[in-house]
Amino acid sequence: IELPRPFADSRAGWSALAQSWSLQLDQAADPCDSARRQSVACHDGQGTLALLHHLQRPALLHLDHGGRVLLQGLGAEHALLLGAGGEHRVSLQALQAAWTGGFSTFWRPPPGWSAAADHASADAASWVLDRLTALQGEARPGGGRQTRDDVLRQRVFAFQVAQGLALDGLAGPITLMQINRASGIDEPRLRPLP
Repeated sequence: IELPRPFADSRAGWSALAQSWSLQLDQAADPCDSARRQSVACHDGQGTLALLHHLQRPALLHLDHGGRVLLQGLGAEHALLLGAGGEHRVSLQALQAAWTGGFSTFWRPPPGWSAAADHASADAASWVLDRLTALQGEARPGGGRQTRDDVLRQRVFAFQVAQGLALDGLAGPITLMQINRASGIDEPRLRPLP
């Protein structure tokens, strides 16, 4: 099965992704600037199909020849892709052969997140710690005194282990996307495919 025809340009791809998020993109502005005004951030990354399966969110996939298609669903053997010619169900093998591993997606950053610095402020750190405490339960008192940063790093690391994410102990965009998913933040999800 052939992959769908890629979107005519990156703006068409971002517009399709924005529709899955119910975002209104200003056609004259950069899509990420337009999304940021609606409390949503852009993320460009490199990954694998396993990572996309973990993230469970629509994403623009960057293809070998420079085009982009929108990932809408993911199963054990197939993916549902949207391109200029509509939706296509394709084998993961065919997708893997044409995909660079590059992807772009939207996500809801915590309050106080600095996209420019790509890290958490004190407000964002508090939000992350609150979410992880709710997900993981209260910490058992340990020996010695730990700083709040140490506690946060340990909780983030434990969350990354549990989620099968890259282990760095930092609350970056991928880890925060998974915290959003685990704590029920309203974000679009991939359609399950049988």
